[in-house]
Amino acid sequence: MWLRALRFRPGLNLGLQGAVNLGWKLAAAINGWAPTELLDTYHSERFPVGERVMMQSMAQTALMSPGPEVTALRELFTELVEKPDVAVHMAHLLAG
Repeated sequence: MWLRALRFRPGLNLGLQGAVNLGWKLAAAINGWAPTELLDTYHSERFPVGERVMMQSMAQTALMSPGPEVTALRELFTELVEKPDVAVHMAHLLAG
């Protein structure tokens, strides 16, 4: 199922983006290119992104649950994703 394949990618992207964000800030602080207070911006920049990825992962997990209610939701979601604007929006969300 396509949802299963997409479920882990956003978390991997999140980790890589977080490492890059923190890495350049650490380098800048250590080398004196930026004040150490720059490190304090990591949480405010990355935490909301992490919350969004968690929400998407939980939604994808819910869509894979058994039951007639979820089957109906999957059918509705499939109809929505077939619309070009929705498909583009979902692609951007999943690409991070």
